Amino acid sequence: MAEGLVRAVEEGPFGVAGAVKRVTLPFDTDLYQLRIDLLEPYEDLLSPLLSAQELQTAAELSRRQSRLESAITRACLKLLVADRLKADPHRLSVRRDERRKPYVTFDDETYRAFNVSHSYPWSLIAFADEGRLGVDVETIRPLEDVENLARLTMVPAELEELTQAPAARQPGLFLKNWTRKEAVMKALGIGIDVPLRQVLIDPPKHDDADPVQVRCAERQYGTFYIIDASTDAYAASVALQGETLNAPR
Repeated sequence: MAEGLVRAVEEGPFGVAGAVKRVTLPFDTDLYQLRIDLLEPYEDLLSPLLSAQELQTAAELSRRQSRLESAITRACLKLLVADRLKADPHRLSVRRDERRKPYVTFDDETYRAFNVSHSYPWSLIAFADEGRLGVDVETIRPLEDVENLARLTMVPAELEELTQAPAARQPGLFLKNWTRKEAVMKALGIGIDVPLRQVLIDPPKHDDADPVQVRCAERQYGTFYIIDASTDAYAASVALQGETLNAPR
């Protein structure tokens, strides 16, 4: 059952073109792009994969969009993890550790090689077999008072670059910067414990294959690879950190 459903997902689930797209990124990282609005007609087909607690958690969300994001993303996550582990998706449990980072348990095993982000109508699920992994997505949209928002999240050099850009480009630049930092924080498992305006990420010298240094105030967080996974519809970043990672050739 799991293999058949995953195959349907990867081919455009249940015949809905564009609802799910699989992208292979550097370092053998797989990124699944979900269109929640296109998957909505199949909510009843996917919901049996969720536990009673997961269904209740989704139902308690105030906005329908948020309920759909929660239920559909969780169900697709179970399908994709089950396919990788050759397991029954109904037997998987999605939990969070003390840092709110998700992981999957089944039988006596634990699986952590993934990360999830969503910004309606998009959800992204990333998989990487090596290193720490974080992903973040933000739908491109008009933003009021971008400069004041940026002052809350950007270091002075980043803020200067933003303010010098044409006004039409500023929302996209702000969201791209946001996703880079959020992806790193999610990879580290420190979330909002560190204010984003204190986080400094070196720009890559050439492209996503270049390692960058991440630091906050006096603390060094080490070397990361940050992959720009953005499209015209959203800003997205995937962050990877690991001693065994080598720059792709």
